[in-house]
Amino acid sequence: MPMCCPVENELQAALGRAVVRAMVAGPRAGLVELDRLASHPRLSRGHLLPALRAELLRRLGRSRSAAVVFLQAASVADSAVTRASLRRAGVALLSPRPALQPSSAIRRSSRSGSSCTTHSRSKTIVAPCSGA
Repeated sequence: MPMCCPVENELQAALGRAVVRAMVAGPRAGLVELDRLASHPRLSRGHLLPALRAELLRRLGRSRSAAVVFLQAASVADSAVTRASLRRAGVALLSPRPALQPSSAIRRSSRSGSSCTTHSRSKTIVAPCSGA
């Protein structure tokens, strides 16, 4: 394989090490690795470093910070597909999550023969009936 871009290969390897570090030692350790890379001009201008940082922040439960960084990564991404993907990730973290539906969300139950059918918003359950 020709070595046309040794600097690019080096940077990709460094980002890969940060990912591996995060997978082995946790997202906080990955963020420490990313902090070491943040001063590199090529990485600080692109979307890869902030996108990875955002993902690690998300894994730490820091949703708001992750959303902001995902949106920053989207603003510097080269491709429209990447911009859209990063934007979706950021917006999804800012959107309120739907509350879990309590058991009262079950709308109706019916009996036919020896089985009961329960209908809820998301699924239908058929199970043996207990008692009368």
